[in-house]
Amino acid sequence: MTVQTVQKLIALAQVFLPMVLAYPAAAMGKRSKKCRFLPALALCLTETALCIFCLLEKEQTLTFSPFLMGGLSLSCGGFGGIYAFVASFMWTVATLFSPMYFEREEASGRYIFSWLMTLGATVGMFLSQNLVTAFLFFEILSLCSYIWVVEERTPSAFDAGKTYLAVAVLGGMVLFFGLTMLQVLVGTTDFSALPAACAACEKKTQLTVAGLFILFGFGAKAGMFPLHIWLPKAHPVAPSPASALLSGVLTKAGIFGIIVLCVRILGANMSFGQALIFLGTVTMVLGALLALASVNLKRTLACSSVSQIGFILVGLGCGQALSSLENGEEGAALAFSGSFLHMLNHSALKLALFLCAGVVAAKAGSLQFDDIRGFGRKKPLLCAVFLVGCLGIGGVPFFNGYVSKTLLHEGLVQLAALTGRRIYTFVEWLFLFSGGMTVCYMAKLFTVLFIDKHPQRQKQFEDTKPHLGVQASAALALCLPAVLCMGILPFARILTRKGASFFLLSEQQGEELTLVLSFRKLFAPESLSGAGISLCIGAVLFVAVVLGIMRRKGGYRDLKPKALDLEELLYRPLCKLGLLFLDAAARLFDLFDGTALLFSLSLLRVVCMLFELFDGVILLLSRWFNPSRGEKPGWRVNFERRAGAASERFLHWKDGYGKVKRLRFTFENTVSMVSRSFAFTMTMTCLGLCMLFLYMILF
Repeated sequence: MTVQTVQKLIALAQVFLPMVLAYPAAAMGKRSKKCRFLPALALCLTETALCIFCLLEKEQTLTFSPFLMGGLSLSCGGFGGIYAFVASFMWTVATLFSPMYFEREEASGRYIFSWLMTLGATVGMFLSQNLVTAFLFFEILSLCSYIWVVEERTPSAFDAGKTYLAVAVLGGMVLFFGLTMLQVLVGTTDFSALPAACAACEKKTQLTVAGLFILFGFGAKAGMFPLHIWLPKAHPVAPSPASALLSGVLTKAGIFGIIVLCVRILGANMSFGQALIFLGTVTMVLGALLALASVNLKRTLACSSVSQIGFILVGLGCGQALSSLENGEEGAALAFSGSFLHMLNHSALKLALFLCAGVVAAKAGSLQFDDIRGFGRKKPLLCAVFLVGCLGIGGVPFFNGYVSKTLLHEGLVQLAALTGRRIYTFVEWLFLFSGGMTVCYMAKLFTVLFIDKHPQRQKQFEDTKPHLGVQASAALALCLPAVLCMGILPFARILTRKGASFFLLSEQQGEELTLVLSFRKLFAPESLSGAGISLCIGAVLFVAVVLGIMRRKGGYRDLKPKALDLEELLYRPLCKLGLLFLDAAARLFDLFDGTALLFSLSLLRVVCMLFELFDGVILLLSRWFNPSRGEKPGWRVNFERRAGAASERFLHWKDGYGKVKRLRFTFENTVSMVSRSFAFTMTMTCLGLCMLFLYMILF
């Protein structure tokens, strides 16, 4: 057996082993309440070991030619290998934490089944080497992760599930249109062949339209504005281990597709880079505002995820814009590497923060600030993990978020300097201000949990041990090295070098990055100034907004602005308007069909009546002129019978229109059923897309 054959088998096992064994693991887990996550944990550990093995191998593409329109294409090592390892590690830690979270109520078998199915699909998404393979796994993970959102089976959970499915399925359908256009325009979806094929494409306008469709599809999963509405709704209702993965891993599946779009499809495109900077800036600022105004722990972390996704998108747009400028290669390398490192940092940070939120939700029974004030006092492990997460995501020097945010900031500075446009200087200040808001809302969370005191339950919080158990304590402890290692500069250089080829960075750009990622460069006064400005802004906002406006003796005020709730303000009214339009059109067609049917039936009945009368007259004349056929001819009886039948038909013309009304009632009842079972409809649509691509695999 050759080395390449072994690599292919391991790559297939990485993707399909969790999916194939998902149902047996769920069935085995249901037999014992204490050990229900043990089979899933064993599979996650196996997956992590396989990912480590592939990550140590040389980067290459493995193609399985009998499948998927010319090949199910997976990678070994490189960017995909790094994120496959990150995903499997996060799944392992979250699975280790899950028994404590589900201590009060049993996790359903379908939850464990979807847990492992989504793991395989996510790893397959990151290892994919063409967009068709990526789309297949993208739809599978969207469908399977829906079960996480509705696992609590509350009205708010089902409502959030509807929003999640609507955004995911709509994004998947638009993405499918974009991939179809791309296949027609350039004839390939392979990552290695896309740059040359797209550069040679003469229909640039159509290629840009296809790129916008692809951006819509992947941006919906990433949480990009204005498609971010599912994140603040799904996280508060989903179990905390699932929230950690939704925020830390599944959003990065969308970012993965956007990177492919920026680097390999549209390339050095200034206009698209500017559009991505705009969308990223709005996402960054809007998410930070929502997090600052929230008084719910998991909702704050969810809105924070929206903001951090905005930071990553700004970096990608900045890198794409710099690639189109002369002397912009160094800045592009800084921006792309900053986005890549911030993806990794955000994944590790949200794993730590959401698991801490899971401890609070499981032990305090609530996530509202007024109910959990002072919960974390005298809990050193919980305090240490949460503090490291706060310092990292706030971009404090010597922690992991500082490195990636500094690279992103340097990329913005170079873009503003090379173009000389003030708009990029304004974006830079919004970048720093959003960093300040990040510091502010993370300081707010730490204050609520570890500094404030609850007026009634504080003694209960402090006297009662957390009872995390060995597994949950180990899961929290594993978060500390995962976060702290990202801030070590040699480790950051290794990761950047591993992912450089995916961004098509040259060896010279890689060497320049190695020089930038040095202690002397990163901690120079000009580099520290950005972090210092954000920290000062955060301190001012904390005093003015949190202590001055939100915090009151009786609790915390909810400052959530209704004007920023796009779902209630824009999407739901648009859906209702669309339904009203469809209803009006249906009524108009019903009226037209009913009128036409009434006219045709009435005319037919009149004609029939005339024929009946004519037959009666003929019968009368025949009896009149031929009286020898009987002494008592029955012509009057026959005439009356025929005339009565004709008049009866004429008088009951409404029966035909009644059929139309019954059809309309059936139609309206069907529409009502579909609207009541919207989640089922979306699930079937997503399943249909998956079946379409499975058909393409087999045939």
